[in-house]
Amino acid sequence: MFSKSCQCVSPDTLKSYPHRTDEVIVAVALELHRLHLLKMQHGDIKFDNIIITEKNGVFDVKFIDFGFAYNIPGLARIITGKCEYFPPERTETTDQTQVVAQFNQDIYSFGFMLEFAKKIIKIPEKFNDFIKATQNKNPTLRPGLQSFLYKNLLPTTLNNRSRNVIIKRPDSYQTMRVIALTGDDLNHALNHVPQFESCYQKLTELNLSQQACIHKVLNNITGFNQSYLCLKAIRDETQQVYQEVKAELGSESQIHDLSNRFKQYQSQAMQAAFDYLMAKEPSLQQLTEQLSQRKRRYLGRYFAHPMMQNRRAKRDDYKPSAVRVTQRYVP
Repeated sequence: MFSKSCQCVSPDTLKSYPHRTDEVIVAVALELHRLHLLKMQHGDIKFDNIIITEKNGVFDVKFIDFGFAYNIPGLARIITGKCEYFPPERTETTDQTQVVAQFNQDIYSFGFMLEFAKKIIKIPEKFNDFIKATQNKNPTLRPGLQSFLYKNLLPTTLNNRSRNVIIKRPDSYQTMRVIALTGDDLNHALNHVPQFESCYQKLTELNLSQQACIHKVLNNITGFNQSYLCLKAIRDETQQVYQEVKAELGSESQIHDLSNRFKQYQSQAMQAAFDYLMAKEPSLQQLTEQLSQRKRRYLGRYFAHPMMQNRRAKRDDYKPSAVRVTQRYVP
């Protein structure tokens, strides 16, 4: 039995979310569409090959078992014997040569999976026409995922421009969903995808990818880009001092304790510096006090350690330098 946090998609999975079945189906379609944009046919779409996780109330889907995957354009193997979820052109052909791999073969298998699920659980009626069309024996008459997603993407408040962006950049949209962007933040990110991707990468590097930080950055992308080098310098400076303190400790237990305390210190120090740099009316005095308090709280015992006497790391000015913080580096 899989946990809800990570499990194979199945009728039982859909039963676990009776009021969110459409979200699960759209999440699977979105990931399959992303795979197709990479010019790859999965070739073996079935319940057991789809893993779903839930984070921040959002479903994230990944496919596994790429044993039948093909690059497009390419050739696919003919399957001998009965395999109901495979399209007929791969199982009923009399030509024993390889057949051309097509995205619509995945569409057939996806639709077959949903048709099977309908026998066990209630699937929203809005999907019925799509499911029926996927089972067409003529591959060219099967529907595409772009039109399906354009019609069914959630939330329903998305405008047409945002829907077009999502269909072109499903990977970026999935990142936005997993970090729970909603409302104006989601629309702003979709309207500035390259800037969002760049800023999110920088925030992740700085361990500042919390939703509150992302909200501030989306409302002041220019300000964040101007502050990035400063924040990076602060992170590097605190890391350097950590290495110096660590070098003076002899026992593994002390090093382990220092590591845990330093992670908490650095996280809060970086957050304080970020808030200062992104504030409309920053207070340098408040920042200095915050950094000093966090130093004493998390690292005070190590600065009082006898072996740290007269060492550089014992200097009372060990904190992200207030002078450095006030400098505005422009990339």
